[in-house]
Amino acid sequence: MLLNKTTIQDIFLGIRAWFLESLESTSMPLKTALAMEVPSTTSKEKYTWMGAVPTLREWLDDRPHESLRPYKVEIENKKWANGLIIKRDDIEDDSLGLIRPQIAALARAALKHQESLLLDFLVSGFAATKGLAYDGQFFFDTDHKDGDGPTQSNKDTAALAKASFETAYQKMLEVLDERSEPLDITPTHLIVGPSNRAKAHEILQSKVIPTSQQDNPNLQIVETVISNRLTGAHAAKWFLADLGKDLKPFIFQLRRAVALTPMDDLTDEMVYTKDIFRFGVDGRYNAGYGLWQLAYGSDGTT
Repeated sequence: MLLNKTTIQDIFLGIRAWFLESLESTSMPLKTALAMEVPSTTSKEKYTWMGAVPTLREWLDDRPHESLRPYKVEIENKKWANGLIIKRDDIEDDSLGLIRPQIAALARAALKHQESLLLDFLVSGFAATKGLAYDGQFFFDTDHKDGDGPTQSNKDTAALAKASFETAYQKMLEVLDERSEPLDITPTHLIVGPSNRAKAHEILQSKVIPTSQQDNPNLQIVETVISNRLTGAHAAKWFLADLGKDLKPFIFQLRRAVALTPMDDLTDEMVYTKDIFRFGVDGRYNAGYGLWQLAYGSDGTT
C-alpha cells in the first residue's frame, strides 16, 4: 500500500472506528453495579449529600423541614493514559488484520482500568490508602456513626464460611440511619476471589447443608461475583453488597471520557526518525467512597 495523506486519513478513520466499536461493545458489569457514575465539570468535586434523606412525619403546625447533615467527600480527577506503537511497515504492508485486534484490546484495557480502579478502592477500604468514608472512618470499619444514630460496623475479619456469611447478611439487614430507622438494605451480591469460589458455591448453590443435609436457607439468596483482582494479598478478602439501589457503595467521577488520539501525520517526528506511528488513549476520571452502609467487607484473616 502506498502511504500518502489520503490513504493515511482513510486508514486512521478506520482505526478510530474500531476503537469506538470496541468501547461500545465492552461491558463492565461490576463497575456498573458497584458505582454510581457522576459527571464532573471541574478539577475536583465535593459531595455534601451523604446524610439521610428526611422521612415524613405528622404535620401539626408549620410544615416540618430538615437539612442534610454536612458530610463531605472530595474527589479530585486524575488523568490516565497509555499508548500503542505500530510500525509503518505493518501499515504499508496492509497488515491491518493484525492491527485491528491490538486497537480493540487497547480500548478494552482502557475501560477495564475504570473497573480495576473501583476494585482497588474496594480492597483498600480497610485502611486509608484510598481515602476515608464520608464519616471520617475507614470505609470498612467497626465504628461508623451517623448523627444521633447508633455505632455500627460493616467490617469483619472472619474467613468466608456459612456462619460468617450469615452474620454479614444479618448485619446489613439491620443497618439503621442517623435517626435509628431501618435503611431497608438487602444484600444482592457476594464478591470473592478465585480461592473462595468453591466456598461461595457451597454457601449459595448447595440445595442442602452438607453437614446436616437440611435445606439450605442461603440458596441463591445473593448473586456471586468472582473477581480476578482478589488474588495474592487480597485472596482471602470477601465482600457482601446491596447493589440494587440507585445509590451505590462507590462513586465513579467522570471528567473526560476515554478517547483515542492518533499521531497520524507522515511528517511526524517519530515517523521520520523511528518509522512508527503512535496511538494514545487517555481519559480523566477518578473514584471515591460512597455509602458504607451498602457494603460489608472481611479481610478473611481469622
